Amino acid sequence: YTVGSGSCQATSTQAINVTSAGSPAWTNPGTVCASASPINLNSLVTGTQGGTWSGQGVSGNTFNPSGLSGNIQVTYTLSSGNCTVTSSQLINVGSAANASWTPPSGVCSGDVISLNSLITGTTGGTWSGQGVTGTTFNSAGLSGNISITYTVGTGSCQGTSTQNIQVIAS
Repeated sequence: YTVGSGSCQATSTQAINVTSAGSPAWTNPGTVCASASPINLNSLVTGTQGGTWSGQGVSGNTFNPSGLSGNIQVTYTLSSGNCTVTSSQLINVGSAANASWTPPSGVCSGDVISLNSLITGTTGGTWSGQGVTGTTFNSAGLSGNISITYTVGTGSCQGTSTQNIQVIAS
């Protein structure tokens, strides 16, 4: 800084230290199931480590989806001196799919059964096993215990249930 003129001029020079709070960048884990294990949020940081986490389901650096559902806002904050930067993202917490179904008792060889009518849990899944085509079980030519699997949901929210349908030979 210079003030005055001629022989009455004075100059003062000061160093200004500019600091950065860093980068609060982090990767969203995508949809997680409410029944999934807690997530170490620090493992998702792609920017500067050492910040603090906040939001519903957050304790320290851990996000626990248990008991949560829907889009949950989670924020990562970095501070250095007077500088503070944040990054907030929505973590989608989905409900665990229930793959429960009740097998019919004593099916005769040749019977055709709509498997979707047996679902006691979450509908909309897929069926697999011997004699299964789409959502239908055709017991023609089968006998004994036939293993049938129902799978519903996606990713960490997927549920699977395998049970036997007893087919009695005619």
